[in-house]
Amino acid sequence: MPNIEIHGLDFHNANLVKERIDKAMIKNGLKDEAITTTYDVKTESCDGEKTRQPFLRICSSEDNGEQIAEMILHENVDMDIEIVKLQKFIPKFVSTKK
Repeated sequence: MPNIEIHGLDFHNANLVKERIDKAMIKNGLKDEAITTTYDVKTESCDGEKTRQPFLRICSSEDNGEQIAEMILHENVDMDIEIVKLQKFIPKFVSTKK
């Protein structure tokens, strides 16, 4: 399950980006596979200028991070994108016992 993290944007702008990410996931058949997580934190340069540096991070246990990044970029999301390969994804356990 890819997790697309949005870092460094306020609530309003993060939602605008999320709408574009959702559009990309729907277009490419991943609407039920991917999730987004939003972090409303400061992301700044370390050069003394404190330039805002919002970015996306794609975390996935599959080798589809670059493909997902391309899908997002095609929706005119102009942000830096990090791709992190997860070692493993363990889905939640659904018990059938009563």
